[in-house]
Amino acid sequence: FSRSHSFTLNYDGSNAQPGLAQLQPIRDSSNLQNIVVGNPYLKPSFTNRLNLQYNQFDIASGNSLFTSVSFNETQNQIVTNRISARNSTAQEINYLNTNGFYNISGYYAFTKPFSQRKYTITFNGNANFNNNVSFTNSEKNIGQNWILSQGTRFRLDLEDVMDADFNATYNYNTTRYSIATTPSTNAKTLVLGVNGRTFFFSDWTLGYDLVKTINSGYSSAIKANPTLLSTYIERRFLEKNRAALRIQGFDLFNQNVGISRTVTANAITDSRSNRLGRYYLLSFTYRIQKFAGRKPRMNFGDDNKGDRGNSGNRGGGGNRGSGGRGRG
Repeated sequence: FSRSHSFTLNYDGSNAQPGLAQLQPIRDSSNLQNIVVGNPYLKPSFTNRLNLQYNQFDIASGNSLFTSVSFNETQNQIVTNRISARNSTAQEINYLNTNGFYNISGYYAFTKPFSQRKYTITFNGNANFNNNVSFTNSEKNIGQNWILSQGTRFRLDLEDVMDADFNATYNYNTTRYSIATTPSTNAKTLVLGVNGRTFFFSDWTLGYDLVKTINSGYSSAIKANPTLLSTYIERRFLEKNRAALRIQGFDLFNQNVGISRTVTANAITDSRSNRLGRYYLLSFTYRIQKFAGRKPRMNFGDDNKGDRGNSGNRGGGGNRGSGGRGRG
């Protein structure tokens, strides 16, 4: 509608061909625990993708609104069918086409400044729904996964005093399966954080970043609620504060672990990863600035002075000091 007010609609589609191993109607017994039999009647899958975006931004007030809705749907999705052998741990794997794979997601972010942008509040959230299909012993299993997230942030900007961000985010992840033997789960995560800088004595800065994560609904073996604190102190000196000396400490409580959940058509996997732990860093920074000065002149006329100006006289008989350009 205008440079600060827009609506966008995008569509694209793509297909995927079955692989050779999925098509060959031959029993592959190279792994006796997982015998693979292809299906020569498989069809290519086709995915439709639709995306809508609406954005509005007011430069004068700083108000902004960004929204997005997406829909993806796959026809003839190629899936595996795992058939367990009786009285054995072995299974046979074959392939077939099925429908019912689709995803719907939405996102929004709204920002509004106050008091000449000294204070800014932001709300953002997203919702994601996945519908997946799997087969076990030729029985269809529909898995539905919801991921909901809502966050808010408050920013404080006081010139030459401090700037700080206070934020909170709540995530909810729930999964349901149509087969009762497949467990359904709910996982929740609350993240609280504050980060910013405080300026004092005109050339000192204290920076900080504190994040507290509270998890629930995950496997007890990997459950963790880490508190992460990083901070630094910086001293600026020399003319115009061109130099800065900073000492930083990262993850001071040494609790930097990550927890994630992956949901597939017939399985839920909780993961815990250990990341880089506590460490310290001492750094020195010097800003090199370009000094102002006159641009050198490049004149080749009679107004040139000195030997450099008369170097253009390439004739044979002229006096080099006279500045004449006559040819001998």
